[in-house]
Amino acid sequence: MFLKKIFYLFLIYSSMLFAQAGSYYSSISTSSPTFVEDLKARVRSPYTKISYDQFDETNITNYAAQPDGMGGYSVTCVYTGYVYSYTGTFAWGTMSREHTFCHSWMPTYPSTSGEEYSDQHHLFPTHQNNANGRRSNHPLGIVTNVTYQFLDGKLGTNAAGEVVYEPRDAQKGDAARALFYMCLKYDDIGGYNLDFNWLNGTILPQLSEGQQDLNLLLAWHESDPPDAWETGRNDYIQSIQQNRNPFIDHPEYVNYINFNDMSYISQTSSNTSVSFNSSTANVFDNSSTYNLIVNISSPSAVNPTSVDVVLISGNASEIGNYTTQTLAFPAGSSSSQSLTININNSIGDKTFVFNLQNPLGGDSVQIGTNSTFTLNVKPANDKGVIISEYSDAYGTGNYIYEFVELYNESSSSVDLSNSVVRQINSALSFTIPANTIVQSNGFVVIGRNSSQAAFESFWQTVFGTNVIYINSGNKLPQLNGDEQYLLETSGGINIDPKTDNEYSAIPISVSNRVYRISAGNSSSDWTTATWNTANPGQKSSDQSLPVELILFSVRKYNS
Repeated sequence: MFLKKIFYLFLIYSSMLFAQAGSYYSSISTSSPTFVEDLKARVRSPYTKISYDQFDETNITNYAAQPDGMGGYSVTCVYTGYVYSYTGTFAWGTMSREHTFCHSWMPTYPSTSGEEYSDQHHLFPTHQNNANGRRSNHPLGIVTNVTYQFLDGKLGTNAAGEVVYEPRDAQKGDAARALFYMCLKYDDIGGYNLDFNWLNGTILPQLSEGQQDLNLLLAWHESDPPDAWETGRNDYIQSIQQNRNPFIDHPEYVNYINFNDMSYISQTSSNTSVSFNSSTANVFDNSSTYNLIVNISSPSAVNPTSVDVVLISGNASEIGNYTTQTLAFPAGSSSSQSLTININNSIGDKTFVFNLQNPLGGDSVQIGTNSTFTLNVKPANDKGVIISEYSDAYGTGNYIYEFVELYNESSSSVDLSNSVVRQINSALSFTIPANTIVQSNGFVVIGRNSSQAAFESFWQTVFGTNVIYINSGNKLPQLNGDEQYLLETSGGINIDPKTDNEYSAIPISVSNRVYRISAGNSSSDWTTATWNTANPGQKSSDQSLPVELILFSVRKYNS
């Protein structure tokens, strides 16, 4: 009989694995009243100032620049996603160094000699004219009225009518953590209070700018947590500056600092806390509604508690003209409260971010860990990316030609950068390289341990321009046995939402292994024969559905 196996690609929310900073934070305790001052001292010494002019020779050359596979390099604009390609030595011009904490915001402006001007923890490569220059001195925020857009970076006004710049989603958390770091590192140096009260009360009004929304930055910090690229960057900067950004290594540290005045926030067990039941959910645009749940812990026996659920990103008209809702918790009650999100039919691929704000009552009520909730709405007929073919090259005596093939059957490109192919019942995993963007109807073929030329020769194929080949260097998890495999990203956004039962791991059982043999068995005396129909990097001709008939075996028992 024929054995046809379908595998889909899943992106799940993974628990973050942050950089191992050794003993860097061994002297830091969040329960200490001196936590903020201790953390300031930690990031300030030791510290080595790297010249602003050396950013290209250090950060660009040694970290930001990625080989393009054709002898050149590429550097990505963090605000917009623009990719600048070059050969030879990197030179400024198209790209520039962006101060996340604007130079004009610094109390030492216009001086360029201070540590804060050249601190690499807040310097990032950006497109000079279409990102850096457009951001200018403006605060970061959510643009509701776009006046200029370049790729995924937008300039315009926010809901309050203030001019703000909105970076692409992948940089929002990074930018927030860079701003938090700058306040921590340079507050109270030289007699200046580098906090948000000073920034919003003194500097930005002098520049005729609107407010830098602290609550929004905290929401970005949670909705866009540190990923492998950001933690690796933190490691690299420590190797030259000697200090780290603690909010990358310990995102929870923001819960203990009031950035308005850089004071310590004590987290006592008796404080009432409210938080979303989860940080994210994936639904389809034919779901009609979603029930959003908020939990409470340590409720007051005498004081009721309330909190506002605010939409901070997304079009309210697409979810039933959503307006801010207030949830009320009766005194002494530990029961969760909920509200219904109405989802307009057929709105397509959209993301909505909600934030808990204005907690009142309880016993000194605070907002807990899940202060932000992201609702990902996907088209009900969305196709996405599938694991379309795989082989363990069984029977050849050489497993270097094993592969996993990913196929993007959606109508747009999908960025798989830093996604992880993981065997969940072991520590085996393979991280897809940065800048791996698979085009519509394109393939990514991940090989075990062979060059592309050798791989193509073995499988008797020649890849087209729509195929990206990756040699895993023998890091691809093994493809035999009763393992379960997932493909996940640190960002945790699911790009293959087809049916509800596809949000789980798909087992690869030994009985369904995919075989390839170097020579067929004799038809006169065989008990097992195997056919090889593998076509890595190609779509099989029998695909009336988004599946691929790959390798199968047929067994006959002699009577």
